[in-house]
Amino acid sequence: MTASPAEEGGEESKPNAHAALLQFASAAEEEMTLSDELEGIIRNLAETGAAACYPWDALRILLEHKLVLDANWRWIHTTEGYQNCYDGNEWDTSICADPEACAKDCALEAVDEKQYERIYGITRVPGGVRLNFVTGSNVGSRLFLLEDDDNYKLFKLKNCEFAMDVDSSEVECGMNGAMYFIEMAANGGKDAGYNAAGAKYGTGYCDAQCPHDVKFINGKANSKNWKPHPKDFSNTMGLGHYGACCAEMDIWEANKMATAYTPHPCDIDSPGQYMCSGTECGDNDSGERYDGVCDKDGCDINPFRNQNTTFYGPGAQWAVDSSRPMTVVTQFLTTDGTDSGDLSEIRRFYVQDGRAVASPSITILPKAPSYPDSITDQSCKDMKELFDNPNDFQEKGGNKAMGESLNRGHVAAFSLWDDIDVHMMWLDSAYPEDRERGEPGVLRGMCPGGEDSSPRNVRSKHPQGYVTFANVAIGEIGSTQSVYPGTTGPVPPTASTTTTTSPVATVKPTTTATATQPSCAKAWKQCGGRNHNGPTCCEEGWSCVVDNEWYSQCKPGTDTAFAQAKKGSDGRQKFLGPSFMQSKAEIKASAQAKKMETVLTDFWRDAPDLTLSEGETFQHSAVEPLKQSLLEPRREGAPWTTQRLCELLAQPRTSYKSTRSRWRSTAPTYPQKERGGLLAETLEGRPTETTTAAAISAAATLPPESEGVAVLAEAPKEGGGESGTPASTPTARKRKLPEELANGVVEE
Repeated sequence: MTASPAEEGGEESKPNAHAALLQFASAAEEEMTLSDELEGIIRNLAETGAAACYPWDALRILLEHKLVLDANWRWIHTTEGYQNCYDGNEWDTSICADPEACAKDCALEAVDEKQYERIYGITRVPGGVRLNFVTGSNVGSRLFLLEDDDNYKLFKLKNCEFAMDVDSSEVECGMNGAMYFIEMAANGGKDAGYNAAGAKYGTGYCDAQCPHDVKFINGKANSKNWKPHPKDFSNTMGLGHYGACCAEMDIWEANKMATAYTPHPCDIDSPGQYMCSGTECGDNDSGERYDGVCDKDGCDINPFRNQNTTFYGPGAQWAVDSSRPMTVVTQFLTTDGTDSGDLSEIRRFYVQDGRAVASPSITILPKAPSYPDSITDQSCKDMKELFDNPNDFQEKGGNKAMGESLNRGHVAAFSLWDDIDVHMMWLDSAYPEDRERGEPGVLRGMCPGGEDSSPRNVRSKHPQGYVTFANVAIGEIGSTQSVYPGTTGPVPPTASTTTTTSPVATVKPTTTATATQPSCAKAWKQCGGRNHNGPTCCEEGWSCVVDNEWYSQCKPGTDTAFAQAKKGSDGRQKFLGPSFMQSKAEIKASAQAKKMETVLTDFWRDAPDLTLSEGETFQHSAVEPLKQSLLEPRREGAPWTTQRLCELLAQPRTSYKSTRSRWRSTAPTYPQKERGGLLAETLEGRPTETTTAAAISAAATLPPESEGVAVLAEAPKEGGGESGTPASTPTARKRKLPEELANGVVEE
């Protein structure tokens, strides 16, 4: 299995300057200078003090990361030509006589950015990505986050919290817009067997269901005993002899009617694809579901399943309104509050409209001594007993085993899919079907299930469905949000303003630490509260502040807070993006944004050296006066000062209005405190045919890619999209780019 090279000849297209922070990976990268120029602007702004109004460190990290399409969705053809190795729902046996020959003689095709959108329905949004449900004949998609061109980014979640913004308002019954972590190999299994493609091409997928539809496992084709899926009506899906197993941590499995988060440990002690066969796979059809190497059920918390039927749903009557975007925060607590401790508890809360909403207590369980509201070994045991389900979670090692897997590193996956096997009823309807709906744990959501939620019906009635993921962040517990459950509002503005405000942490692990307690608690740690038997003082520079009768926390004293704000970071947070819900709360407290027309008028009046006559276009050098006006606030007559820049950065974005902008109908508006604000709209709103990437990169909200996206090769020719089969599409033709584009001008 090799990687198909980029098409030779011609000029490669430069990325659209309106592209969002996350990038799509491609097989060949071109050198770009715009990102270097942007980095210079960031550094200079920091030196002038203007960076105090934006978390530039978070921006730098985002610029370095890309998203890549799963190999299962890609066109597979011969290495010597363009004959399909996989056609419809079958392997071509003239090429794939055996798994080794197939992997040796077949290649995965690259995907350029236009194909991401046109074929797979994957588009950029500010700070994230949108996955469309049906695009032509393609259904759903799955993406992974890369560290660099050859490796996935590995997340180690113990003693951390993970946050992201999600919009599931258009994910209907029978669909699942999912974000989860899986213990894939960092390099995608490259060099295993005949795998020469690796992470750059999205290889190496596995999960706790040990899926049999993965086309390549450990560098070999899964072609042995391959057969079409018996329930597939689109004739694109198949099942092989082997399954691809690994541990899985489901952060977000949801549609607008139901949601769940679930750990799935496995009896596997190394990362990457574990190729199972027979009983090890735990296949349902063989009646061996609980005999395999992975816990397929997991230990889930679904509020509706736990009879909290008014917690999550579409509308203001629910505590969390799924018809609008929200921030989802998941915390991974350890026995001793350190990274090396065993995973003991997984907690969840939500932030919406600047308000933190705790996960509800599981009141259907016996109260001993209080109702649980998180995933612990005990709460899992109690739920399994009440629901009359096998406790395979405990059999596979429980939270401790899940933590050991997380400690080895997990890859982030983002997907949108439907369920050809059981129609997603395990998430949003009554399941299993042979049990009474009134039995505990059977009813999981308000969806009808059955044929109403079948892929045939869902694709026909809701092809326009989509899910949006944005502003991924990871940090120490209590570091990614400005509000937390049990607090009354944002933390006072004495903490750092270059990342999110350092907030109040949530309750610590339920298991009492056995290690010797220090004389005083460290920064942000618990220092008091009912039943607290640890230290009651804080280290120098920090004060023990009472949040409520159950919890007191070490917070920065005045001197410490000032020092952090001046430094710009407390050195503890590792952000992949800011929270737009936090920014929304800050924006509400800021002054009313000036109207777009006013800013447009001011900009062209105050920057006459950038004024264009009708029909003229920006040249690459035209951005220099604007840059200088931004970076030299004390220059006499400068139209833009750092104060004015910060004011602009605090303004909310409005939706794009360009009649030819692809964002006009597809991208939701996220009110973030991003670079550019209304200044970005000014540039985009100028009635010209083209705008330079350099000009926009200097002042717009959406920075360009750090490494360009090249047009690589032919588009996929065969297939239908379901479960990783690329849609059919005419052959993509490259065109020579106009001279203006080569000089830095890109089409809008």
